[in-house]
Amino acid sequence: MFSLEDERRRKINLGGVSVTASQASILERVHAQRVARAENKKRTDSAIRIQAWYRGMREARAVRRELKKLFMYDALSLTALRCLVLIGKDDEVLSTWASSGLANGNCLSRRLITAPLICLCSSGKVFALASGHQKPHWRVLVPKASLLLLQSTAVRPL
Repeated sequence: MFSLEDERRRKINLGGVSVTASQASILERVHAQRVARAENKKRTDSAIRIQAWYRGMREARAVRRELKKLFMYDALSLTALRCLVLIGKDDEVLSTWASSGLANGNCLSRRLITAPLICLCSSGKVFALASGHQKPHWRVLVPKASLLLLQSTAVRPL
């Protein structure tokens, strides 16, 4: 006869081989998993840092391009002087600032390192901003721009 009691019993398969893991093998496996997770986290963090650095450099280049456009609009304004200081070591911008401030183009003597700066300051155009409400800004910006000009001239004196 057919009984329902047999269906309620669990069927146990005794044909397979059971391996009991030792404590040492469990610890070794857990350690290997921990090391793998740490390496994966390190790789991910490194990739994030590289991506952030690249995005920052790309954004800095874009900002410098915008500052350069703003500078080229009027090279002797206070805004242009701010842009010059923020752009930093860019020979094209520095030479534009120096040449636009010169009274005549023959003042740029390549024999003296400080000649562009001396001629620029003696032309008087740089000092036009040194009056009124712009004076405090000018006092901060002109020495920084002059230092950039001197450094650029010192690197490439001829």
